Amino acid sequence: MRLKIEKLVYNGYGLGKAEGLVVFVPFTAPEDVVEVEVVERKRDYAVGVVKEIVEPSPYRVSPPCENFGRCGGCQWLHIAYEKQIEAKKEILAWELKKKLKEIPEIRVVSSPETHYRRRALFKVENRFIGFYQFKSKRVIPVGQCLQITENMNTALLSLYSFPSILKNATEIWMGEERKGEQLLVFIRSSRKLKEIHDIFRDIKDRIDARLGLRIAYKGKASTLGIAQIEEEIMGKRLIYGFESFFQANRYLTEPLAKTVVSAVSEIDSPEVLELFCGAGTFTLPLSEVAKHVWAVERNPYAVRLLKEAISLNAVENVSSVREDAESFIKGWERKIDVLILDPPRTGAKEVMKEVNRIKPKKLIYISCNPTTLARDLALLDGCKIERLHLFDMFPHTFHIEAVAEVTF
Repeated sequence: MRLKIEKLVYNGYGLGKAEGLVVFVPFTAPEDVVEVEVVERKRDYAVGVVKEIVEPSPYRVSPPCENFGRCGGCQWLHIAYEKQIEAKKEILAWELKKKLKEIPEIRVVSSPETHYRRRALFKVENRFIGFYQFKSKRVIPVGQCLQITENMNTALLSLYSFPSILKNATEIWMGEERKGEQLLVFIRSSRKLKEIHDIFRDIKDRIDARLGLRIAYKGKASTLGIAQIEEEIMGKRLIYGFESFFQANRYLTEPLAKTVVSAVSEIDSPEVLELFCGAGTFTLPLSEVAKHVWAVERNPYAVRLLKEAISLNAVENVSSVREDAESFIKGWERKIDVLILDPPRTGAKEVMKEVNRIKPKKLIYISCNPTTLARDLALLDGCKIERLHLFDMFPHTFHIEAVAEVTF
């Protein structure tokens, strides 16, 4: 089957049409003409793989990674970065326009293209450390990765030098302070790794950063070095720990926080309710412009880290609440000025029903999934998106981080 790729779509595929079918083809670029073998056929669409690139797209570039096309870490490394940004704008606009009558111009915040990622989870299988293959559970070995930081790449090479890790580890999580001054490495293992001190020393000697190493097995954990990383965002000190969530792009974390804080500051001394607050990436900076912030998070570890950061910054106008966001907002009766949502990929459908009841002056919705963002915003009564931002947190992938500033 021969077809021309018309555009990129949210799941990372290129889309073309042939024989009355929409055909999704991975690792293609807009305006490619390709010979495709169909590997899955449904009633109204098919999935294919490239057998031959007949006419390459003008937007194609040479991917600077030997694992591209197998490793699932990048889907668009073969496409010029400017075209990636254009495609993401089109995808975000398309998803929103399917549900909403009107959207504003999308403001894009781009990222440096390499070594931007400071948080990653590696899988270990058959003595290989790596990422899953695209649309597969097969582990593709990674020696060096263009996405992750230099310290993380150096630590990865160190881990390869220990046969016990390659034999017994199942997962390896790494997280780094955004300036690269502190690194956490968490190894999950099926057996106790007796060389923990050797592993710690080897990594520590190779990197230019303070190190924390934790190895967990059978419900037990041993830790050497630091147990948390601290970083400053907009003058506030944040605390993150082993496997805790924080924004992965080290270059865009502060610009994202500044955008949220700026939107809130347009209301004089607002009362703010923040759901899905995590360890407080936005919460602490918000304390500078809000009369009060109620920060709600169900993960007990994240709540503990946030409370530590509140104390560390001597902040008195933030209340940390450990509760599920949906349960909490159902019982909320107080009038608020700004509601901030930063839910997981599944969105906040149940929360939106309560937003209609509470009717804040402004809603700021941070989303990593344009499909659930569009679905959720369509549930609101009488709202208008005043500003729409696209933060390219993950260059060379199809992932999109959007911020919608909504008024009622």
